[in-house]
Amino acid sequence: GGEPWSTAGAQIGDSIVLTKWDALEGSTLLARDRPDALSILGDEQTMVAHWLDHPGISVVAEGEVLRSFPIHAAHDPTEGGVAQGIHELANCSGVAIEIEAEALPVKSATRMLCETLCIDPLGLLASGALLFAATPNVASGAIQALREAAIEASIIGVVHAGSGVTLRSEDGLV
Repeated sequence: GGEPWSTAGAQIGDSIVLTKWDALEGSTLLARDRPDALSILGDEQTMVAHWLDHPGISVVAEGEVLRSFPIHAAHDPTEGGVAQGIHELANCSGVAIEIEAEALPVKSATRMLCETLCIDPLGLLASGALLFAATPNVASGAIQALREAAIEASIIGVVHAGSGVTLRSEDGLV
């Protein structure tokens, strides 16, 4: 289908998928602009500084891969990061979303930057990633197709009846 996806449309039982990884753009900007980025990241600073170029912050490639899948809802989590994007999916769809903390793809360089600078990676600019909701079977097929196109993707949560967003870790609710 050629119709754009809506943020409103996630359905109870859907899987929530994130392409690429959390804080892609925010990590890159910190690596490029912070004078202490080299001391924090060491050899990884150059790689992180180039994430804006590769993989880049466009989600057109994801759209091309996913256009034939029945996606219920999608959102490009730019301002406010992945956290805000998940809240917008839940609010606009009138559902609750539970996210598994351990399933969130956060690069080690992003973790180092955020821990050193006391920043929550879920709130950093996440341009370049795409959040979407689809049935578990569709999500699995979509992830396989994305990976065949060299685009990382992970199921990070599930849609429930209710409202709001819950972040669950192995230790319980966060």
